[in-house]
Amino acid sequence: MKKQLLFLFVISIFIVSIISACFQSTPQHSPNNIDFAKLPLKNLSEYGFFKGEINALAANERVLSYEPISPLFTDYAHKSRFVWMPEGVSASISDDPTKSFEFPEKAILVKNFYYPTDFAKPEGVRRIIETRLLVNEKDGWKAYPYVWNEEQTDARYKVTGGITDVHWTAENGEKSEIKYAIPNKNQCKSCHNQNDKFQPIGSKVKQLNNELTYDKNTHHIFNIANTYRLQ
Repeated sequence: MKKQLLFLFVISIFIVSIISACFQSTPQHSPNNIDFAKLPLKNLSEYGFFKGEINALAANERVLSYEPISPLFTDYAHKSRFVWMPEGVSASISDDPTKSFEFPEKAILVKNFYYPTDFAKPEGVRRIIETRLLVNEKDGWKAYPYVWNEEQTDARYKVTGGITDVHWTAENGEKSEIKYAIPNKNQCKSCHNQNDKFQPIGSKVKQLNNELTYDKNTHHIFNIANTYRLQ
């Protein structure tokens, strides 16, 4: 009888522990807690740029979406871009519209590359291929590329690049497919090398002076100014 009671007690403890584990929430990361000494982090989720399910790409607090007026073509891929800066710092804006914002140390630019399953429904089901980070560190800007897994649950830091097959339905209903080339880390320099200096290219003043459709149609520059102090 004692053995039976002991067995039932052990089983009860086991069941309670399983139920408790199921109801424990997944730890939520925040960009405010990034340890820059440990960059690059292994997984994109560890940065905390996005809240909720990471593949929804829903911006966390102080993570601002932006879109240049003339984005570069990348094998028909759609893109979503974000910028984050630590609290208590400011960016500088030039009077020359051809120049980029002067971002402070620890500013991070985030760019996601994805393909909607149906290009006629760009807000519908999609596959995210890669996310590229540009981080302004003490010795300048650094590129950290992340490749998404098939489950679309996270992206992992990968410096070697690769090739992946991508399929979608075009707006005219035709089936399309390509072999998408994910660049390696060193290839980032071919586009971002400006006057022998590695730096962002999509954050020029003239590229961001357009209206947002998701934020009461305010200009990008004004939206950034409302969140991050501009000098």
